[in-house]
Amino acid sequence: MARIEATVSASVLVGQDGRPVQVSAEASPRRMPIFEGPVSETLAKGKFRPECAGKSVKLILHYSLEDASGTPRQSVSFGYPNEFWITAEAMTVQP
Repeated sequence: MARIEATVSASVLVGQDGRPVQVSAEASPRRMPIFEGPVSETLAKGKFRPECAGKSVKLILHYSLEDASGTPRQSVSFGYPNEFWITAEAMTVQP
């Protein structure tokens, strides 16, 4: 399995109740649009802090899917401001 990496830049317009009003996401490289839909759907279900109401919140998510080396592992790291690194090992399935 090849290593898959993508960065998704997302923008969320937050309503007065803290719920997303509008969500957009764009993956880079552009050949990795498979990340855009799930990111948009997940952010649309979220709730933001009251101080974000009426603001547009920008997020950058870096995804890396790596070869499995035994037991699948995953990690999530956070960087300021609103930058995340999500790494997971792919589980190999034998048919």
